[in-house]
Amino acid sequence: IFAYLTFLGYLSFAIVFSLYYGRGLVDFILGKTGGEVRLGDAFGNVNGIGGFFAIGFAFSLYYAVIKKRYYNLIFSVLLLFLSATTGSKTAILLVIVSLIATVIVKFGLKKWYITISIIAGFFVILAVVLNIPAFSFLQERIMKMFKVLIGTSGSQTDGSTVSRLNMAIEGLYGFFQKPIFGWGHNGFNKAITSYNSYAHNNYVEILSDYGLVGLLTF
Repeated sequence: IFAYLTFLGYLSFAIVFSLYYGRGLVDFILGKTGGEVRLGDAFGNVNGIGGFFAIGFAFSLYYAVIKKRYYNLIFSVLLLFLSATTGSKTAILLVIVSLIATVIVKFGLKKWYITISIIAGFFVILAVVLNIPAFSFLQERIMKMFKVLIGTSGSQTDGSTVSRLNMAIEGLYGFFQKPIFGWGHNGFNKAITSYNSYAHNNYVEILSDYGLVGLLTF
């Protein structure tokens, strides 16, 4: 019951978000934003909002596929779309991981051919969607991220991904200096990083601020 009430909370926020950004969502679908507008900043950090919708997507997919409440697929599409409008790369990765996990739980390894077919089909659909003009900016962000990760970015460096990798390294370095209790609340920003920002990674933030004690509590 608690899990379903939590899911209803995700849906309620999705409705509020949709009402607030009504015109913006229409412009996004029609490609009028030019791929330069990331929705969600009115409610906080856009990456956090995107992650919020991605977790809601995981909930809806679970109820649709595992619990066989197939009407939840409608909510899955809505939450997936809203997470994409935030332009969050983390949200897309969460969506991919949650879908793969759900398919594996549903069909397992015994029906590996079904599992592989569904996952492959999802990636085909994702590739098609990312080539729609409205989602071109998200495709560019994802491609730059992977180029940086595999070391082929060349002159087209994704500043966002590079800075986040650097912040993660700084955070882990700070953690190793004070591994038990960390640097204290907001320690990453005040005592560790040179970016004057939070870590953009919950685990790195917790480790650097509160150490192993904080991580275990989390």
